[in-house]
Amino acid sequence: MIARDRIANRSIRSRIWQLATLACLALVVLGLLLTWSLERNREADAWVEHTQMVLRALAAYTRQIVDAETGQRGYLLTSQEEYLIPYNEALAKHKIRFEEIKALITDESELSKLQRLDKILNDKLKSSHRPFNYSKPMIGLKR
Repeated sequence: MIARDRIANRSIRSRIWQLATLACLALVVLGLLLTWSLERNREADAWVEHTQMVLRALAAYTRQIVDAETGQRGYLLTSQEEYLIPYNEALAKHKIRFEEIKALITDESELSKLQRLDKILNDKLKSSHRPFNYSKPMIGLKR
């Protein structure tokens, strides 16, 4: 009977150790999964922040182009030089803003879209120089 009790005690102790080892192993695995999950979360947060930076830069670029067009229309309609201020600022800052956005974008397909946009805007800005050369006499004749 004593031998049986000893064997039973050893069996119970061995099972307790096995369960404790299994519990510790489960905690280690859960800790590793938590660490991996937190790292993935940080990476996702970094990409979200990057996307927000690109969107802010694109919004500023868009506002600048809209201001240039508004100034151009205002000048063509009124011949008042103050309407050319946003246009001239847009011309001066166009390449700087474009390079800022280009530095933020890493995806090749998005870069090709950005380069197409740059070509369109350059053509538009170049063509808008011509109306300014002739706009004063045209507005004068209109009045």
